[in-house]
Amino acid sequence: MSNIIQPLTSLHLSEKSPEQDFGQLKDSIIFLSNFPQKNPAPVFSVNNNDELIYFNQSAKPLLNDWLKKYHALLPDHFFEKIYKVLVTRQETIIEESWQDNHYLFSITLGAPGTVNLYGTNITELKKTQDELIYLSNHDVLTGLYNRNAFDKALRQAIVDTGEHQQMCGILLIDLDDFKSINDSFGHHVGDELLITVGRFLLEQTRKEDVVARLGGDVFAILMPRISIKQSAEKLAQSLLDRFTRPIKLENHLFQATISIGIAIAKPSETDSITLLKNADLALYHVKNSGRNNFKCFSDNIQQKFQRQVTLQSTLIDSLHNNDFYIVYQPQYQLPDNTISGLEALLRWHHPELGPVTPDEFIPISEKNGTIIELGLWVLENACREYMVWHKKGFIPKSFKLSINLSPVQLQSESFIASLNNILQVTNMPAKNLEFELTETAVMTNTVELDSILSKLRQMNISVAIDDFGTGYSSLSRLKDLHINTLKIDKSFVKDITTDKDHNAIVKSIIALGHSLNLKVITEGVETKQQLETISHHGCQFVQGFYFGQKPLGSNEVLKVLKKFSQR
Repeated sequence: MSNIIQPLTSLHLSEKSPEQDFGQLKDSIIFLSNFPQKNPAPVFSVNNNDELIYFNQSAKPLLNDWLKKYHALLPDHFFEKIYKVLVTRQETIIEESWQDNHYLFSITLGAPGTVNLYGTNITELKKTQDELIYLSNHDVLTGLYNRNAFDKALRQAIVDTGEHQQMCGILLIDLDDFKSINDSFGHHVGDELLITVGRFLLEQTRKEDVVARLGGDVFAILMPRISIKQSAEKLAQSLLDRFTRPIKLENHLFQATISIGIAIAKPSETDSITLLKNADLALYHVKNSGRNNFKCFSDNIQQKFQRQVTLQSTLIDSLHNNDFYIVYQPQYQLPDNTISGLEALLRWHHPELGPVTPDEFIPISEKNGTIIELGLWVLENACREYMVWHKKGFIPKSFKLSINLSPVQLQSESFIASLNNILQVTNMPAKNLEFELTETAVMTNTVELDSILSKLRQMNISVAIDDFGTGYSSLSRLKDLHINTLKIDKSFVKDITTDKDHNAIVKSIIALGHSLNLKVITEGVETKQQLETISHHGCQFVQGFYFGQKPLGSNEVLKVLKKFSQR
């Protein structure tokens, strides 16, 4: 008679033998009654001799495939779990894939000396799980890796640098002026642009590189196992070159540019947080230096950033502690060289860093908004000092006090009210006040400036365009804005006697100003030859070191004014 129990290594599935004693048959009937044959999931039972003693119809295809694949009815990795249940008498589970299906088997104690294996089809659950894993590691819009996956890859790459004594590099990539594209053409076009950028990045990188979208318009590339930092710089340059070509989206051509910050991790030298911070600092440096370029992090960038942070955090305290002061540069009228006005210039002597130039602290104050308070301080104190000189009788009636204004100040809703208050408190005559705006500020803030400049005209305050010739002026805008003065940038004056082009530019600006009935002041006059050339072109007002005075403090101004009043 054949035995109903078959070893698990058998190549055939046997049927139950009818020849058993009554006790065995009774146990089998009770045992089998717990396993419905029509269960759609595989169910089978194994005894402690590694023999298969029961299986349902759903288990047959799976067992046959295992038999072909492993030459056994159960894979070897099932045995460890089965033995564990028999010993510990506690349930355990094991996951198994078969064809396109995934099963989770629960292994539990059955009749004495046996275990039962109940399979549950988890294919759909597995698909959902895989989708969730994909979404947790990928950007939904572009299909690139997301920040979470990038951070994991970066941490592993840094570990590998120590093991393989190689470097890894990261490139942080920011899409320049992306907000303007979103605002002008809509978010759907912006999304298409981001998708296109992601595709470009993948096209330019190696298989082992990790390309990710960290959020918004910021992308990142991880370059594991590079031997020299020039590999990262070469990739950055190839990306810049790729973006020189216009991008066509929905019948629109976009000249998109990118800025790139690079950081390199040497073996066992940098952690992931520091490396990302360094790349971000390099990117920040590029954005502040004109964009559409790349920069590799260096100690110099770190030092500049630390200095900037120090200046930003101490700026207002320095204002309250009188670390700021005002100096004045005289303006002269030709041909008799009489003083006709003063330009107020702000200076900062930092208690720790020493002298800080306006070119350094003005952009910082504009960015964090402290330029509002700083500008009002300059305006009030310059007006007060002007009135001191005026009361002493040293100020002619047409004498102008020029003060530089930032576009940020003009965009402040309280600017006009604050200006009126200062004029009232100081008794400063509005007709003797002139505000200077750079050419770039005037031409790039037209909508905001129109109403402000109109109010200034109504108050009888003059407006001058500073650094004229360095921006992109529209002649119609010059006329529409009703400004009073053009100030020719000193960069043209420097070589006016040796550079024919600069000489022609200065001559043309003077003629343009006079044709529009504007006052023209030439800045940066330092030599007699420059003065004679400018005078020959018909300019009546100049400013510069030729007259021997560097910017003057309040007491020095008083002496100069007194000297000219006695002529």
